[in-house]
Amino acid sequence: MAASLRVEALFDFDKADLKPEGQKDLDEKIINGIKMHSGAKMLLVTGHTDFIGTESYNQELSERRANAVKGYLIKNGIAAQHIKVTGKGESERNPEANTRQICKDMKGKKLIACLQPDRRVTVMPEN
Repeated sequence: MAASLRVEALFDFDKADLKPEGQKDLDEKIINGIKMHSGAKMLLVTGHTDFIGTESYNQELSERRANAVKGYLIKNGIAAQHIKVTGKGESERNPEANTRQICKDMKGKKLIACLQPDRRVTVMPEN
């Protein structure tokens, strides 16, 4: 029941307020999965950002996003003591996306769009 959730479905660029389509994504990929497979004792919710902005700002944004997901999970019946939250800021690019190479010469809106795979929230069971 591990999931990597695309931030553009969860949040607007540079925001940490859950969008309705993000809530639907969480319902389908996480909450329903937890109800079906209750073996995990803990969930680790990790926020990530791209490198646009300062390192400290991105760290704080990744934590706000992870906490927004945690809040939504709690609101939908997942016990708070079963959720750990962390933010990785810009420190862990999405290894599958190769954005370092693909996006290297881009600027502005093209760069923002290209770096999207690095902006994500992961929810992993932690047994």
